[in-house]
Amino acid sequence: LCGALSDASGRRPFLIAASLVSAVPNLLLVLTESVVVYQWALAFTGWSTATFSLAFAFVSDLTKDHERAAAFSFILAGVGLSFVLGPAVGFILDMAFGTAAVAVVATVSGLLIPVFGFFAVA
Repeated sequence: LCGALSDASGRRPFLIAASLVSAVPNLLLVLTESVVVYQWALAFTGWSTATFSLAFAFVSDLTKDHERAAAFSFILAGVGLSFVLGPAVGFILDMAFGTAAVAVVATVSGLLIPVFGFFAVA
């Protein structure tokens, strides 16, 4: 559904919206201590999992054929790096400042992605 709609109206709005929705659970984790609220927020963000395929489609639209493999490699490298660095940075933040700091940093970084998408991506 997201793919067809983004084909019709452009990929950028969908990438920005999906990024914003993905930041909601982190924001709720900062504002509430309820695990149930957090789980419902995570369930709500399920539609934004289309971000990955939308990002590949967006890069495919913007790159030439001979540049596409390198561009896809950068996306996959970023995803892999986030799986490696995310838990390590979260652990360091938790030990230094407490669990709330992890949620705050996750929220701020999650909200910076759509800002970057809005201003930096054509």
